[in-house]
Amino acid sequence: MNQAKSLLMFFLLLTVVTAVSQPVRPIADKIRPEIIYNDIYGNIYTIEDFQLTKFDTAGRFLHSFGDFKLGHIASADVSNPQKIMLFYRDAGVILFLDEHLAPIIEPLDLFAAGFRTIEAAAYSTSNNIWLYNKSNHDLIKTDFQLNRKDIIHLNLQDINTLQMFEIAEKTLVMNAGEDGIYFFDPFGTLVKHLSLQCDGQIQIIGGKIFYLKENTLHEYDTKILDEKVYNIGLENIKQALINKNSITLLTEKGELLIGKTSETLSVTKEENK
Repeated sequence: MNQAKSLLMFFLLLTVVTAVSQPVRPIADKIRPEIIYNDIYGNIYTIEDFQLTKFDTAGRFLHSFGDFKLGHIASADVSNPQKIMLFYRDAGVILFLDEHLAPIIEPLDLFAAGFRTIEAAAYSTSNNIWLYNKSNHDLIKTDFQLNRKDIIHLNLQDINTLQMFEIAEKTLVMNAGEDGIYFFDPFGTLVKHLSLQCDGQIQIIGGKIFYLKENTLHEYDTKILDEKVYNIGLENIKQALINKNSITLLTEKGELLIGKTSETLSVTKEENK
């Protein structure tokens, strides 16, 4: 009897120690996201096919939105949490949602407006929309009625645009994966190209670019040209998002994990570039 109690206490203690020692914990176990985002407040957004879901900084469910008639959501722009932009590439539609993930305008029909081969879209803080036409290599600026305001032809090779978004300085960022990262001014002029090859989505915070490569998190400082490489301590990580003292991870299996950066990351290398 005493031996049975001792074994029970041992397994209980082992469970507690294991739980405490885990640097990350799973959230949203009923969904399998393809991509994740976070806004300026640290809220987490996930895309799973036609469904957008919002969680708070602790991983608690807040809101969800989905319209299966519009099909798969290609990307979301959450740079303005009160005006979230969804891009449906296959359907040729852009839709804006409020902070509760409720539509605030009727869907914008790209095909009807004459935009047939749009690969990427981004919301502009100057109340414009950026579109990238891959077939013509054109960067297009429109208003919220999809009226053309400017068309800039880019002298670029065929690139696979993984991501396009605007940062605080009204600089448009185009993440082209193996082809690096392109920066454009508010007029659509190419001002910088960085040959950083990342495995997927990037994140820019205060002049620092965070990106995954070979299952490690890289932090590239664009001001001092310094790079840090962090060991995540987990395998098969698809995406990582930094938010102050926390980190959100998405695995290749679609598992969503959250933890403290101080407990999850460890510096493995620092170098000047």
